[in-house]
Amino acid sequence: MAVLLDVTLLSGQSADESFEAVDLGGESVDATVFVEWSSGTTAGVVEVEEAYGSGESKTWAGIQTVSWSAAGDVDTVHLSGCFRGLRTRISTAISDGTVTTRLVVNG
Repeated sequence: MAVLLDVTLLSGQSADESFEAVDLGGESVDATVFVEWSSGTTAGVVEVEEAYGSGESKTWAGIQTVSWSAAGDVDTVHLSGCFRGLRTRISTAISDGTVTTRLVVNG
């Protein structure tokens, strides 16, 4: 399998409801979302979501909730399936730091 996409979705964000999406075109893929909590963080929640397309007005469905684990920690979400729009969204503001999310897609 080759890497099809390696992209940063959220970069050093902390505000509630911040998000970034990509359109994977409905391809069957294996993907990993990396959720990187900055040093000093004490709380926050990131949602991994999917929709048919990547526009803000789309109806997004939850895939996985990633709750803050530890300052300076990295959490991962492994996905396999047919995806169109995929995004990460801060659903609870990040306290005392920021979060960065990255997406790596193989196909």
